[in-house]
Amino acid sequence: MLWKGENTILVYFHSPPIMHDFDKPDQLGYNLPADNDHSEDGEVEEKKLSVFARKAPYHYGWDWGPRFVTSGIWKAVYIEKWSKTRIRDVFIQQSQVTKEVAELKAVVEVESTNKRDIKLTIFDQHGFTRSEKFSLEKGLQAVELPFSIMEPPHLWWSNGLGEPYLYQFTLELSEEGTTYGSKQVKTGLRSIHLVQEQDQMVIVFILN
Repeated sequence: MLWKGENTILVYFHSPPIMHDFDKPDQLGYNLPADNDHSEDGEVEEKKLSVFARKAPYHYGWDWGPRFVTSGIWKAVYIEKWSKTRIRDVFIQQSQVTKEVAELKAVVEVESTNKRDIKLTIFDQHGFTRSEKFSLEKGLQAVELPFSIMEPPHLWWSNGLGEPYLYQFTLELSEEGTTYGSKQVKTGLRSIHLVQEQDQMVIVFILN
């Protein structure tokens, strides 16, 4: 809960999966193999603790690096305030993509404090825009906004076949002209097909 005025974030770190996992090999009854785990350097006897932590195994040692079992904050920390509605997540579903047109759908996870009517708008860096109105319920829900790119679309190509072009889509939630939430996503438009064809058999006769 946020308070008016000064707010404090308290982050508590347990022992970097050493003391937390120390008894797990004993509970299991045997040591799991982990050649990278320099347990002797960590003074934890022969216990291979790296297998019990969802953590980069090289933190526990490797043939090319020392053992530093660290923990910490690896992304930005901030306090976020919002009211009425907000966008939690966005997925651009690609229904059909060709050289001429891209049929897409923005699947947007929206959170609302109560029932309300909102307008969802999507636009890209080329000037494309589309809006649609939705009726929201209180809580978390998903709304879908179908749209098409017919410029023709800039396609995303893998290395060696063309440019890995990315569209930057911006989505905004608004109510009576006031914007309450926005989110940007980058998406490459592409169509992938698995082609399975029977190989041709070539028989070579060598005559002496």
